[in-house]
Amino acid sequence: MAAFPGGQVWGPNPKCMQGFGFQINANPSGSKLVYGSGKNVVVRDYEDPTKCHVYSGMKGEVKVARFDRQGAQIGCGDDKGSLHILKLGGSTGVEVVKDTLRPLAGAILDVAWDADGKRIAAVGDAKGKRGNVIMISGTQQGEISNATKTITTVDIRPNCSLKESFLVHGSEDMRVRQFGYSGGYKVNPVEVKHENTVNMIRYAPDGANFISVGGKQVKMVNAETHEVVKEFGKEHKGSIYAVSFSPDGKQFITSSADKTVKLWDVESGKVLNSFDMKGKSLFAKNVKDMQVGCTFAGSKIVSLSLCGDINYLDEKTGGVGRVVQSFTGVVTSLAATGEDCVVTSNQGEVFSYLGNGSAKRINGCDSDKPGVGVVVMGGDTIYSTSNEDRVYESSIKAGAFSPNHFNLEHAPKNISAGGDNFITTTSQEVYVFTKGSTNPVATHKFGGNLEALCGAISPEGNEISIGFKDKKVRTFAFDGSSLTDSGKVSDTFEHEPISIVYSSTHMAVGLQTKFIKLFDRSSWAVIAPERFCFHNSRVDTVAFSPSGRYLASGGLDQNIIIWDTTPEKANRYKLKKEAFTHRDGVLSISWIDEDQLYSAGNDGAIKKWSVKAMK
Repeated sequence: MAAFPGGQVWGPNPKCMQGFGFQINANPSGSKLVYGSGKNVVVRDYEDPTKCHVYSGMKGEVKVARFDRQGAQIGCGDDKGSLHILKLGGSTGVEVVKDTLRPLAGAILDVAWDADGKRIAAVGDAKGKRGNVIMISGTQQGEISNATKTITTVDIRPNCSLKESFLVHGSEDMRVRQFGYSGGYKVNPVEVKHENTVNMIRYAPDGANFISVGGKQVKMVNAETHEVVKEFGKEHKGSIYAVSFSPDGKQFITSSADKTVKLWDVESGKVLNSFDMKGKSLFAKNVKDMQVGCTFAGSKIVSLSLCGDINYLDEKTGGVGRVVQSFTGVVTSLAATGEDCVVTSNQGEVFSYLGNGSAKRINGCDSDKPGVGVVVMGGDTIYSTSNEDRVYESSIKAGAFSPNHFNLEHAPKNISAGGDNFITTTSQEVYVFTKGSTNPVATHKFGGNLEALCGAISPEGNEISIGFKDKKVRTFAFDGSSLTDSGKVSDTFEHEPISIVYSSTHMAVGLQTKFIKLFDRSSWAVIAPERFCFHNSRVDTVAFSPSGRYLASGGLDQNIIIWDTTPEKANRYKLKKEAFTHRDGVLSISWIDEDQLYSAGNDGAIKKWSVKAMK
């Protein structure tokens, strides 16, 4: 990811799946957390989690990211079998050491580092070879399969030589197997059996023992004799997904589907503290509070909820000290309110963000249908739409949805606000709402064979333009209670309109291909059609600055272009172009002021830009 003008990025939280654990890990000092989210690797500062770095170079969905034992490198595996080695530093905070490793032909579910950070083991779900050890130079060192089903977890013994019991893995065949090295990796004939899938294995810091968890079982195994030296009581009431040792090895934590995290004493085998997370996320469905991951960040305890919340647990009080929240998917729409903003994602979430990057979930709606659009009116009231075919109302200050919503007849295409009104466009009709209500004051059905693709309302709230599949834009007048056809119909465009936005003087239309059509609202003429054509593919989002002078556009080509709508001279318009801003495309742009704007894209990141800093 290249450096970008503005220098601020907000990353997603983990996107977890019910029934499976999720890896969240920390560097040895506990100053950084690392995890995967979609195709991203996210590194968050522990003390100030609003500071994060996002690496978007993975080929598939990231399943694991782990620091080496020095905290210098990060090994990241995805569901395509790619293994990337990263290090902290550089202009973006994360640099690539190696991005061409492919130890498996299928999903990599766990990785482990040797003591000096030169060798890494990878295991997962692949036909044939399910485990492999390679040098970070790319040299293959040996296979470590010996399992009849998917290998789910692996760890390398700290401070040992290859010839000793070097590593251990666990699998869906409910077995734990250890390996040493003698001209290749040799499996020890002594296996440890579980009653269910082995979800995670981790060595104690001194390497003398390791703990394996699976089902409701917690077992400690001697690394030399391969014998179970202690089986802890079944204190959890649900499957245990993760385990992590404290730095001194005297304690460990486990996280479970029973919505608890437990702190254990190694010597006595007793639970010292149990953190009950039920109801903490405020979802109506408490299943979202399942604890699917955990780690010691130095001496501090961190857990991960199924909903993606990262929880800082307080050992002294037995409670939650802090919850780090963020969207868990891809932001499909964002709306700035000064330095702050509101977003909706393809996971159906709505979050409000302060300008410093701290986020708060808007609670009260458990829908997981993808969000389509979001607007903010009066600085506090949020109106959002999703593929649940509804219009929702919520409040930033209350942090909650109101009980009011409206059921649409068809799936929404977008939402747009102007004056005291906002509209929702579907393929067959447009609904007009007034601030303070989710009951439409007017509905207009298009009729005939018309199919709408996008729509926008003017800043005055009295004019609405709709883009149709027949490659035309039609405009309607709104008098406060009804819509009438204004008779303004654009010429047929080269391609279908995808996005529309108004300023007080112009209207801009982004097309299915690289073109933008800029209209003069006073004459309804298209301005300099040959000039606004510097994208390479579909233009998914267009947004005017508050004054209307600047137009920002983004799309599938991953570029953001800032256009000056005031001509430098006749038929000549200045622009600034920032390439490769969001991997796989830019989805939404919203201006903060005349210089700054937010953007969101398919890479799962929100970025803040300064136009003055652009080239």
